[in-house]
Amino acid sequence: MQVIYSIYSIKKPNRLYFGSAVDFKNRKSVHISQLRSNKHGNRKLQRHFNKYGESDLVFDICEFVTERNDILKSEQFYLDFFKPYFNICKTAGSNLGRKFGKLKKSHRENISKSLKGKKRPHIAELKSKKLYKYDLYGNLITIYKNSVEANKIENKRVRKYSNINKTIGGYVWLTEDCQKPDFEKLRLSKEKKDK
Repeated sequence: MQVIYSIYSIKKPNRLYFGSAVDFKNRKSVHISQLRSNKHGNRKLQRHFNKYGESDLVFDICEFVTERNDILKSEQFYLDFFKPYFNICKTAGSNLGRKFGKLKKSHRENISKSLKGKKRPHIAELKSKKLYKYDLYGNLITIYKNSVEANKIENKRVRKYSNINKTIGGYVWLTEDCQKPDFEKLRLSKEKKDK
């Protein structure tokens, strides 16, 4: 079952981290493994671990989330309410605000060389398929040439309908090969969540 979890310091209890996981036990072991090998992506957490040790950090489950679609919404609540010290990214499920550090020029050149001449099918697919924007009543609102165009015009990242991305921005996004969902069921589900 998916959960919202926290990591907090015993010596400095105001230092918190909130995250979400589908498998908490596995997520915890990944955190610990990366911290022990000094390769954790969160510099604040890594520095704290290096200074105070593993025994200072406590992992705790804050909430069980029954609906998988609600997990990021729940995590965002904790991020907004507690403004945790260890969280680098202020938006759940996003890397915005995270600093990855500068790559060396030689490393950038190697990446560039390795990608030259290679087709990236996921990018080609994004640019080749029309994207249809529907409201929750099943009315077609707009047809975009592709998802790149939709992202620019809508000024947000839109993805085609799936079990995880049912609606984005209150709309359903479909490509030609997508089967139309049950709009009434989606609408009722969204109205129920908004209450």
